[in-house]
Amino acid sequence: MSVLDDLILKLTGIYHFSESELKCRFLRDIKGLKINKNMTADWKDLLTKLKGYYIASEHKKLRSGKLNADKTFYIVRVHGNYGWGYLIYRFLYQIEKAIKNGWIPVIDMRSYDNQYKVRGSKKNSWCEYFQQPCGYSLQTALRSKNVIYAPAYYDDNKRLEEKSGRDRDDFAYWQAYCKKYIRCNKKTHNYLEDQYNNIIHGKRTLGVVCRGTEIAVKKPYMHDILPSDEEVLDKTEECLRKWNCEQVFLATEDKEIFEKFKKWFGDCLVFVDCKRYGKSNDWLIDQKDFNKAQPSRQGLDYLTSIYLLSRCNCFIGTGCGARRIALYMTEGYEEEYSYNLGFYGIDDDAYTLTPSGKPIYVKG
Repeated sequence: MSVLDDLILKLTGIYHFSESELKCRFLRDIKGLKINKNMTADWKDLLTKLKGYYIASEHKKLRSGKLNADKTFYIVRVHGNYGWGYLIYRFLYQIEKAIKNGWIPVIDMRSYDNQYKVRGSKKNSWCEYFQQPCGYSLQTALRSKNVIYAPAYYDDNKRLEEKSGRDRDDFAYWQAYCKKYIRCNKKTHNYLEDQYNNIIHGKRTLGVVCRGTEIAVKKPYMHDILPSDEEVLDKTEECLRKWNCEQVFLATEDKEIFEKFKKWFGDCLVFVDCKRYGKSNDWLIDQKDFNKAQPSRQGLDYLTSIYLLSRCNCFIGTGCGARRIALYMTEGYEEEYSYNLGFYGIDDDAYTLTPSGKPIYVKG
């Protein structure tokens, strides 16, 4: 195999094409990218562009396997190191698209590195926690005749653009989709139920989710504007009394917020015993302490927090993915208060735009 053939195989190996089919696809996609295949080019740069094309586009698999000739599978994926709050609502939009088109959605968290998979592992980390939406495995889908790959990359600075026809905050609609297609496997379900019994103890509980850490410091463009820690504490105290709750369940990754709640509510505060982090100007995913954590433990702790939030009697949430998924998962809250303060750079004056339209952070 030539060096070029080897590079192509490494780039597109997850699609399981033969060497000759890879060459045909490679040359076809070069044409699609409007690159002259006869020009003298830096092959590394060319492969990088082609990789970007594969990740960002929805495309069919050429001459696939022979199984399930009467079915079309839609491989649902997200490229990037995101948490459940982001992943689940992205997956829901892609699942909805598949169902509306008569395709079978299959979630792939094996082919890309993610924070819930050990680097280099061949396991599909989705299946460590969840069932596949329609019962078909990734292995079965990849061996089938008709396969479509969903786009795997999204611009972080844009709101959802899947053109679903449904707003992401149409919670009743997405609750139905979540209940039907986002189902924990038996092992995870039993663990979550045990945690619910051990932590909530059947008491009337006010669930509170607070995003903090780097978001509170960086105020990233197009992320939810966060209230101050003190505002959330005051609101929690007010609602605890008004809604007649016995205790507060707090879900946060922020060490400072956790300590403030612990000092304020004392023994009335319950929580998942997991690692928390200080506020920083570095992205949490890039911090050494965060990356030292065991991926499977991170995934289970975060999922447990979301699940327990969804089982609380009442709910308070700041803008974040965990809030959204708890609202998708819940059977319904008696009382609920969510902070909807807008988005950094859109609904405040923390950013200015360059002549090219790039947002520049100008003040805290």
